[in-house]
Amino acid sequence: TGVPSAERTASFSGTASQNEVYLVVKPASLGYTDRFMESRFHAEYSTLLLNRFLANLDQAAWNDVNPPGFKYMGDNSWDRVQGRDGGAKAIAGGKTGLTTTGQEDLRYGFLTEYSKSSLENDFNEYAAALFMGEFGFAELVRKYPAVRRKRDLAARFYSATMKQLDPNAPGTQRRL
Repeated sequence: TGVPSAERTASFSGTASQNEVYLVVKPASLGYTDRFMESRFHAEYSTLLLNRFLANLDQAAWNDVNPPGFKYMGDNSWDRVQGRDGGAKAIAGGKTGLTTTGQEDLRYGFLTEYSKSSLENDFNEYAAALFMGEFGFAELVRKYPAVRRKRDLAARFYSATMKQLDPNAPGTQRRL
């Protein structure tokens, strides 16, 4: 799957608030290697960016990739609905797997079991995959059109966000 076997044993590893990232750090022998922790940082940091630049993500297009009638387990952190957070529901239900899902889920662009907990967590897994090459990502992009579409939407989000964070970023037009 592209994730070394020791890293497959690690599960819950972090969370993010409005402006902070929290990561659980355990021994590498339990799967919490430097690479795993860096991928989890990218996943959690993407929540901070989503909270601040949500308009840069085409949520309708993202949801269109999902199966007809699909509903995430719960809401996103930005919805601020007590008791309906999809990530918390997934953790409570033991659905925290961070390894790739089966072919049926990949057909709809879900990289992990946890991806189905909320749009936010679905996006978070794409952040980890984009920046760390998790899950044999390049091969999944080639093989599954839905993975490619969500990858493209995530890349557009980061491109638009970068332009807002750095007006001198490549591809940004300067106004005189």
